[in-house]
Amino acid sequence: RLAASLGDPDPPAEVARIVDRLDALLDRIDAVTEAQATFAGAIAHELRTPLSLLALELEDVPGAAATRARADVQAMARSVDQLLGIARLDALQLAPDERVELSALAGELVGRLASAAIGSGRELAFVEAGRVTVAGHAEAITGALRNLVENALRVSPAATTVTVTVGPDARISVEDEGPGLPPGGADPLFTRFVRGDRGGSAGLGLAIVAKTMEVHGGRVEAIDRAGRGARFTLVFARDDEDGRNWRPRHDSNVRPTA
Repeated sequence: RLAASLGDPDPPAEVARIVDRLDALLDRIDAVTEAQATFAGAIAHELRTPLSLLALELEDVPGAAATRARADVQAMARSVDQLLGIARLDALQLAPDERVELSALAGELVGRLASAAIGSGRELAFVEAGRVTVAGHAEAITGALRNLVENALRVSPAATTVTVTVGPDARISVEDEGPGLPPGGADPLFTRFVRGDRGGSAGLGLAIVAKTMEVHGGRVEAIDRAGRGARFTLVFARDDEDGRNWRPRHDSNVRPTA
């Protein structure tokens, strides 16, 4: 707060009044932000159970209308999960001793998603170009990577491959063979509720990715591969002696490349 940063235990009365009012305003902003995150999380949590039950009820209903209803319920469930993910990230505080081995995390996720990828007529490949440990929250990083992989599978044509690569530095890349980035670049896609081919049903998927990397002091790089798809990369700070002082800034680096 401003009062603590002044370094003057007895500032002039006029300055003290301004500082007190600004600190009170910051307190109110914090309270409103926390209340919004709590409300969104509570609503999302309450909606998950009825949506799951509705999906089960529709499994045995024949006909085209039921098929469309199942697809709608799945989209709603994904949106609810994303809202819950955003609420959790807004409140996430990393513990000083939390460590994540990126190769193990990415390899496990690729293994879980491989059958779904094959079922959709696509392939999912995993490349380990280096093993590195970062300070981070495993569940949050897994959620961000899952969003990137699912988005890549969704936009990729049939009979193509989505490749997840870890390393050689503290990074995880997801490369697809889809249409590439939109003409305006990837920046708008990282904004909450902005929908696009890669943004998810509610426009929250890439916003979750960006928020996750912000919490981890990293960044997201989005690169168009000149007609051969796109590459999204999560770039972390290394958690070892050589990279201890390297702290990447948070932004979306969008540039065309061959």
